[in-house]
Amino acid sequence: MGIGAGPPRIIVPEEEIQEAFNNGEDFTIESNEQVNLTEDLVIPAGSVLTVKGVLDLGEGNTLTEEGQLIVDGGEVVNEMSNIILNGET
Repeated sequence: MGIGAGPPRIIVPEEEIQEAFNNGEDFTIESNEQVNLTEDLVIPAGSVLTVKGVLDLGEGNTLTEEGQLIVDGGEVVNEMSNIILNGET
């Protein structure tokens, strides 16, 4: 048995993030989780998205931060996509 990179990440549907934001809740992508965006995502004002795992913006999607984005040991993968922080790219 070879040494692997650990267990595979759990893929979390991006709809779970949107649903949490729609309910006025914050959302955390845990260290063993990954979210692959297929649509633009806006972090609403007053909301917090914490990334401990992987947030993959995909290709050409936009992450707009009106609330707060915290990257805590995780990563935001950005290929030909836009990250807008408080109105500035």
